[in-house]
Amino acid sequence: MTSTLFERRVSDAFRCLGFDVSQLGQGTGRNTDLIASAPKERFALIIDAKVRSNGYLLGTEDRKFLEYAVNHGKSLQSRGFDKIYLAVIAPSFRESDLRQLAEYLSDSPLRGISMITARALMRMVEESIRNRSQFALSDFGKQFFGNKIIPS
Repeated sequence: MTSTLFERRVSDAFRCLGFDVSQLGQGTGRNTDLIASAPKERFALIIDAKVRSNGYLLGTEDRKFLEYAVNHGKSLQSRGFDKIYLAVIAPSFRESDLRQLAEYLSDSPLRGISMITARALMRMVEESIRNRSQFALSDFGKQFFGNKIIPS
């Protein structure tokens, strides 16, 4: 199944970046696809991977993201993570969806929402490998603060 393979590849990408990754997705009830955590740096990403041929459209998924933010956010906070972000990975995004989702999640434990294109995620992994001696998860984590689309 394409969505399961995409989730696995996204998981692999975050592992390559140095995160501890827990796969929750397919078949586990009301859970996000992945949690990528950096315990030493005390930050974590709640990740949802979306395979869409025409790009990602928010639709009515904002309620699902609020549930993820609240439930996973509380769990992560209780484990000592003080910087928690939502990352949606897909081929492309719309600014209007980012604004809508940011507004909807403004009272959640999240410090930011990043909509990351799959191409941008590949670039991040390539850069981390190319500059491995200077790469640090703490520096990498700073780019997730705030609400943004990270294009290719």
